[in-house]
Amino acid sequence: MTMKTNMRTVSAVLAAGLLTLVADTASADLVMSWGAEAGFAAGTVTEGVPGSFSVTPTGNIGERADLASPVSLGNAGDVVQLSGTATITGLFGNQQWRFGLFDTNGNNGGTLSGGAWTGATASGWLGYLVEVGNANGSGTTGLYGRNGSGANAWLSTSGAAYAVNNSQLSTGAYTAGPGTFTFDLTLTRLSANSVGIYYSFIQTGGTGNLSVIGNYIDTGNLSSGISSINAVGFYTPGAALATSFAGVDVSVPEPSTIALAGLGFAGLMAIRARRRQV
Repeated sequence: MTMKTNMRTVSAVLAAGLLTLVADTASADLVMSWGAEAGFAAGTVTEGVPGSFSVTPTGNIGERADLASPVSLGNAGDVVQLSGTATITGLFGNQQWRFGLFDTNGNNGGTLSGGAWTGATASGWLGYLVEVGNANGSGTTGLYGRNGSGANAWLSTSGAAYAVNNSQLSTGAYTAGPGTFTFDLTLTRLSANSVGIYYSFIQTGGTGNLSVIGNYIDTGNLSSGISSINAVGFYTPGAALATSFAGVDVSVPEPSTIALAGLGFAGLMAIRARRRQV
């Protein structure tokens, strides 16, 4: 019992240390030019100031933006971080509200006009997607890697994705809209075929205290070998998920925080190996 308790404590400390990735960035780019993905455009996307846009869904809608230039994830120590805030008008179902970082994997990105993408090939992408658990806190959050195959678009986890983890429990609950949340998805290149993944979705306004945080390592799968990130996407289906986004950026943390991330994930890997031996 003491050994297991100590392992949990060390793991919690390492996870807390990784939170400092949000403190400093060497470069931060507010993401612009948002539009609804072809085939998932039931509603409207309205662009605001850089890093800001709003979505009014009437059904299934996925919002996507291409980065001005790809961000490297190919070298050991490379880190890419997506962060921002979202104000959601209603309550969402289990693994319904989603956000991710992607490599379009050589597929046609299409043309953006009037808040909608046309002519894009939205399938065959690589990268990582977080599906947030139930607003009432009773569900589980899933983290998925894209496998680059199948006909399903980047926002789907059916057929064209593999589960890195699909059992992360939430704490608290979001009980009434509108609610404001901060979100974070940070990818850290650990080795040629291994990526450390940190994510969080934390309520900061409205009624409730929903929070979900996860740290995982993906090794030996198709997305764990990607060399860069060039697109960002969200999925907010249904009228209850009308969302206003602000401060959405993709950044590269300072070298000091990259070193901290490496130490943190190295510790998590050691803990995982130790658990296999106990």
